Amino acid sequence: MISDTSIRKAVEDGLSGVALSPGQKAAILARCRPEPLRVHRRSIARRALSVAAVFAVALVLSAGVLATSPGLAQQLAVLGRQTLSFLQPVNQVSEADGIRMEVLASMRSEDTAVVYLTLRDTTGQGRIQENTQLWNYHLEGASFAHAEQVDYDPETGSAMFRLTGEDVTSDKVTVRVEAFSSGIEYYPPTPTGWTVAELAELQPTPALSYPTLDHGWGMLNGPGDQKLEQQVESSSLPVLKQQFSYPVEGLDWLTVQAVGVVDNALHIQLRQDEDLGRFCSVNLSLANADGEESGQAVLDVALDEPEAGFSSGTREYVLPLPQDADPADWELYASGVNCTVASNAGWQVTFELEPAHADRTGSCNLDTGSWQLQQVSLSSLGITIEGNGELYADSLDLTPVVILQDGTQPEFISSSVSTDDQGNIVYRMLFRTPVDTSQVATVTLSGQPVVWND
Repeated sequence: MISDTSIRKAVEDGLSGVALSPGQKAAILARCRPEPLRVHRRSIARRALSVAAVFAVALVLSAGVLATSPGLAQQLAVLGRQTLSFLQPVNQVSEADGIRMEVLASMRSEDTAVVYLTLRDTTGQGRIQENTQLWNYHLEGASFAHAEQVDYDPETGSAMFRLTGEDVTSDKVTVRVEAFSSGIEYYPPTPTGWTVAELAELQPTPALSYPTLDHGWGMLNGPGDQKLEQQVESSSLPVLKQQFSYPVEGLDWLTVQAVGVVDNALHIQLRQDEDLGRFCSVNLSLANADGEESGQAVLDVALDEPEAGFSSGTREYVLPLPQDADPADWELYASGVNCTVASNAGWQVTFELEPAHADRTGSCNLDTGSWQLQQVSLSSLGITIEGNGELYADSLDLTPVVILQDGTQPEFISSSVSTDDQGNIVYRMLFRTPVDTSQVATVTLSGQPVVWND
């Protein structure tokens, strides 16, 4: 875990040969702090359906496509009858490294597709958990996809995910999941017990290099810093030479390789291994005695070519001090994400998509200000608004409201916007559960009704 004692030990071990006075050592070691509070992502509600209830749901699906697949309906019963009635069976399996990925069902409406899949550890090691996260997943045939876990069954140790793809242009698609991680824990910013002044004393004149950063990967967090940006672009950023390699206790995937202060900025070099380090992360910041952050930019730059979609490799963190600040007044803080198990064996299946429901199209007399609304489409999965012009944040406040004939309002789960060089705008809003468009009474955008073509 990220804690002051673990990070402290790595730095102390690495700089054990540096000469410090007894007073300096005593002052540094006296700053041990308690272990930080672990912050867990909110757990997903577990299924409350009994076996009898599951079969009851399956039996009433006579109007749905899945009525012909009672076993599949049982697996998907947690989604509810409304969703099940729109799904098309897929029932394809990919297995590797003792992990079974089963793509259960899918649905498609216009250029959006939704796929439900499960992961299960067939070895009984419990590697699939209720906080399992997918990495480098793709819905090939779609330009964009996002995934979320929607259910976890502790009895079988399987997790269900919903994969949503947009801009689907092909009837045949491939679902591919390259990796997953589990045992995920999130840690808030935590004091390490080291001030910038103390770190500067440990290595007064650090050895530097000026590597060519031609892979173009770096992240500048916080306000812009023109000096750092120019240094990265021109490969004139001073980088620490590796001084040692000592692991951080409790984070076996992370090692400290160098520390030093250069040009009034704290530099710390870390390396994340090719195993768990690909899926974990650490963030560094500076804060004063009151816990207030410095407000300065923090540069996180890769020193070797990072693997696409992952976090492994050697990285240098550059944390500038505020102007005229006393280094003794600023302490190093660490936060991040840890995980305990992962696999990158890779799983994929290919199948045909089928439309789930016919779409309705219409128009709306709405002044968006900077762009012209051209068409509104309603599908079982959500609403798509198309237009052309200049897109600004305030021109997207369309406040869509859908009212069904029974007076209920479907809930939206997500939204996305895409544009191109010709000024074409596509704004999508997806329902939490599919909707029978024939049961839609009215749709309004910012209070203005949509007039349907049918």
